[in-house]
Amino acid sequence: MNTDMGQRQVETVALILLAVITALACLVRFSFQYPDSHYYMEMIGFFRGEVSASELNAPFAYRPLLPFVAAILPFVPQITISFLNLCFIVLLSWVYFYIAKEYEVSIPIAFLTSTIYSVSWVVMYYGAVVLVDPGAILCLSLAFLMMIRNKARWKIGLVLLIGVFLKEIALIGIASYLLLERDFSPAVLVPAPLGYAVIRLVTPVSNPGFLWHFHLRAFTDLFSSTMKTLLVAMVPYLVVIAIGLLYQRKNNGQS
Repeated sequence: MNTDMGQRQVETVALILLAVITALACLVRFSFQYPDSHYYMEMIGFFRGEVSASELNAPFAYRPLLPFVAAILPFVPQITISFLNLCFIVLLSWVYFYIAKEYEVSIPIAFLTSTIYSVSWVVMYYGAVVLVDPGAILCLSLAFLMMIRNKARWKIGLVLLIGVFLKEIALIGIASYLLLERDFSPAVLVPAPLGYAVIRLVTPVSNPGFLWHFHLRAFTDLFSSTMKTLLVAMVPYLVVIAIGLLYQRKNNGQS
């Protein structure tokens, strides 16, 4: 019992440290606005009655949840969105911690795994900013954790549905479920796509016929920039991951 209590205390300390480290990393560009941020600010104005529907633009208008929450809170909109994203990133660091623990690694290795994410270039530059991605990624990651923990399927479907209202990228969770699960459940497969379809039908935008278009040049440019980001920003963290894995293997060999 004392051992279990000690483990829980160590885990609690690890989670607190993760929250502090993640919050500090998010301060690098807290409330920074990218070109796309303008469209989310328009959404906030729409929910406050300051912007007409004819000024909204797809696909940004199809991501209503975070702008809606920011609109009803009595604070500066960009600060509200950035603070909520900071909270999402902190929760993400905890989700990754518990995902690592599901694979039976020690608390220090789980902490290291999550810390690598928390201090990554992606978090520092795109975490607590005026965008809507962190919440959707949190829902995706939480749904994955729930899958490997065999939680009730309707709960996974609900998490993905919430994610879709944040950003349609949460639909990737459906593909993950199809790949990871053999016993398919409508409770997971139906809510998120149906929710996104409803959003597309009821949301007023100035360009209602919007569709994502595929261009080979755009794809190759995206691949090139992604590889550059990987080489510049991720290689140092891959080294740390390798050290952590070697440490884990050494401990397993001694036990």
